[in-house]
Amino acid sequence: MGILYFIRHGQASFGTGNYDRLSDLGIRQSQVLGRYLRKTGLRFQAIYSGALVRQQQTAQTVMEHLYADEDPPELETSSAFNEFDSEAILKAQMEDLVRENPGLAPDLKRMETDPEAFHRVFDRALARLLTGASHLADDLTVAAFIARVKTGIERVALRLEENQNAAVFTSGGTLAAVMHAALTLSEKETVRLGWQIRNASVSRFLAANGRLTLMSFNCTAHLEQENDAALMTYL
Repeated sequence: MGILYFIRHGQASFGTGNYDRLSDLGIRQSQVLGRYLRKTGLRFQAIYSGALVRQQQTAQTVMEHLYADEDPPELETSSAFNEFDSEAILKAQMEDLVRENPGLAPDLKRMETDPEAFHRVFDRALARLLTGASHLADDLTVAAFIARVKTGIERVALRLEENQNAAVFTSGGTLAAVMHAALTLSEKETVRLGWQIRNASVSRFLAANGRLTLMSFNCTAHLEQENDAALMTYL
């Protein structure tokens, strides 16, 4: 029996040439979280992250502040905790999206710099995926994504000894898949939940007897106590 802490990466660099890196605000969010965890006395016996840069940067920054005067556990990376491949899903469906939804044209032009436009376009692409209107490679389906995340969870949980804590630094869509595993959500509910997960938020799950039990979800108390609304982001 152990506790898994799933931590979403800090704000990434949306609207720049490279989304997959923390923005200055994302670094600050990660620093705040690390200092907060240090004050609580929490320590991890194992630390994991996905293979994406923004996930690893968040892990490294949090650990730098959490373990300010001691050596942290070695960070292990696993692509099982990577985000849903939105770029591949959009690329495979772009022609169909334009043909079926001419009204999306303005959003398609600014989706790389406007978060709301991206949200609307990607939501439409996911809707096609969930209803079977799109025919993508098997590894791009929602079901395959959820299965991949579950495999990662099982591997981490099996290595966690009783009363140990493990941190997993990941992304919003991945955490939604973790919630699917814990609460048996539908694919539609899982996709919708992914949009609600804040940057640098913490969710806790009890791992025991091959099952996940939700303890807390999407907690940002560490950011809220800073009294700075700018820290509350979703990108």
